[in-house]
Order: sequence, then structure tokens, then C-alpha cells
Amino acid sequence: MDPVPVRCLLNSISRYLHLVACQTIRFNPIQTCIGNMVLLLKLLKPLLDEVVDCKIPSDDCLYKGCEDLDSVVNQAREFLEDWSPKLSKLFGVS
Repeated sequence: MDPVPVRCLLNSISRYLHLVACQTIRFNPIQTCIGNMVLLLKLLKPLLDEVVDCKIPSDDCLYKGCEDLDSVVNQAREFLEDWSPKLSKLFGVS
């Protein structure tokens, strides 16, 4: 069985890391969160590459976890695409 959910997650991670690398606006409060996520994703990516390369047997639990994490990474990417410093100030007020 082709590990499609793992490949989708790898693609989402790559897209997120690329977006962060292209960011020109630096705003300290959000940079800490972004930095933490980048660090975790950079650690996770080689592990997922190995899962794909080794062609491990189908594991529904792994695939479900990858689907869930893929959704979270995509939500984080969409947040960054829509984020602006003014929006951050609004969040700080609430």
C-alpha cells in the first residue's frame, strides 16, 4: 500500500517550511511560535522520509495520525498566509 497520507504530510511540511523561509515581515510574538513549529517539523520530516523510503507495512494508526497532522500543518500555513501585524494586535487585546 502506498503511504499516501505520509506523502501528503511531507508535501504540507515542505510547503509550510518554504512559506516561513519566504516571510519578510518579522514580528517577535508570532516568530516564537513559528520557530517552534519549524523546529519540530524539521525534526519530523527525515523520519517521515524514512517511512516512505522503507515501505513499511500499512499502519492505519500511522496514516490517521499523518492525516490529522497534515490538517494542522495546512491550517498553520493558511494562518500565516492570512496573518498581518495588525491582526496580531487584535489578538493581543482579547
